[in-house]
Formats: sequence, structure tokens, C-alpha cells
Amino acid sequence: MAGYHEHIARKGNVAQRRHLSDDALLVHIKAVHAESRGSYGWPRIWKELLARDIRVGKERVQKLMQLHGIRARGKRRFKVTCSRLRFQLSALSGSDRSQGSICTIFCRTL
Repeated sequence: MAGYHEHIARKGNVAQRRHLSDDALLVHIKAVHAESRGSYGWPRIWKELLARDIRVGKERVQKLMQLHGIRARGKRRFKVTCSRLRFQLSALSGSDRSQGSICTIFCRTL
């Protein structure tokens, strides 16, 4: 066989090895999504797949995730916690600490 025909034959074999079915790719996508505890969207999952030597297009990852309902979790809303209030109130009322706990001081100021 001449060099050109060997090149074409090799090229066909490489394409078959690289091609991944949608089901197999979906398994990889779900694995990366589970490892990130649902926080990764399609751009990060696509980059992680490339880092794992799984060559796939970003549009394909986006399409598969959308079809199967795989989405990234949204950011949580800011919530004021008691420890944050305690820090703010301790700075404001330094002399009132002897009268009781921080929560009772906070209730008295309201």
C-alpha cells in the first residue's frame, strides 16, 4: 500500500477510537457532575473532560446536559447568622455584656 492509502486507513481507525457514543459520554458527564457535587455547569465539565483526555465538543456537552436535565446548582443567598450578629453587637455594646447574653442585649435594643 502506498503512503497516502496507509494514511487514510490510519485516519479512519483513529476517528473510530476517538468517537464516543452519547451514552458513554453521558456517563462521564454524570461522574464529573457528581464529583463536583452538582456545582459544575457545562463549561467546567467540558474543561474537566478535556483534562481527562476525553476529546469532545463543548456544544455536544451542553446539548447532552440540557437534554438530560443536568444543571449546576445556583449560588446560595446570603443569610445572616447568629455568629455574625454576635460579632457586630459585641463591637457596639462593650459595657452591656455584664447584663446578659448577646441575644438578650439585641432584643433589648429593638
